[in-house]
Amino acid sequence: MPLCAPWIEAENISACDGCDIEAERLERAARAASELLYAASGRQFHGLCTDVVRPCSRGWAQQWLAYPDGSSRPLPLDGDLLPIDCGCGSLEVTCGCAAPDAVRLPNRPVVEVKEILVDGAPLAPTDWTLIDDQWLARPGGWPWRQRLDLPATEPDTWQVTYTWGTAVPAAGVLAAEVLACELAKSWAGTGSCRLPKRVQNIVREGVTMTVMDQFEFLDDGMFGVYEVDTFIATFNPHRLQGPARMIVPRFAGRRARRVR
Repeated sequence: MPLCAPWIEAENISACDGCDIEAERLERAARAASELLYAASGRQFHGLCTDVVRPCSRGWAQQWLAYPDGSSRPLPLDGDLLPIDCGCGSLEVTCGCAAPDAVRLPNRPVVEVKEILVDGAPLAPTDWTLIDDQWLARPGGWPWRQRLDLPATEPDTWQVTYTWGTAVPAAGVLAAEVLACELAKSWAGTGSCRLPKRVQNIVREGVTMTVMDQFEFLDDGMFGVYEVDTFIATFNPHRLQGPARMIVPRFAGRRARRVR
């Protein structure tokens, strides 16, 4: 799964306070540091993103794109093919054949369901249930009809706005800020803002510098910056390339479902 959102924002990088680095360079460094640490930490922390979908009762959720003029169009499912005939042989831009008890949101884990519109009106949180951080269930079922040629404020439509992803721990935010600052300084050719933490001591009169190693840390998936390497060693000690998956034996039976 790709990175959902940057771990930090450029304007929140306090590690580079006092450094004369332009905002655009810091913004690029914030994105780069987020991508690097996301990969180095085993792709565990996707960040939090908001998604808006128009569910269909056939088991998929149609992504809806909004435009500045207030209009909206469905995102193509396969190349440039739009779901003109996605339900029950209808010639309208409509989907759905029956009222489903539950629909699956396309991205997980779902952190928060912000809004559900049915026929343009918002539902109360007591009208639905989130199961297993991905399924939305509703007593009596969801609407079977979904007019994709109409905005979600009109009858015969419904839409879900939700937040999904995995929040970045505080140690990851700090590591991203420090790494972004170091990247920005290296690009700008500024070396006076911070002494790398891998340096053990300096003798100024003789200009003598002692370091811990000679870039061997790169072979271990490290960056040579204390805060960054500590975060990686703590949250991805085995240098996994992706999140570990739990294998459940087929004879283990059905697991308990998480309901919110």
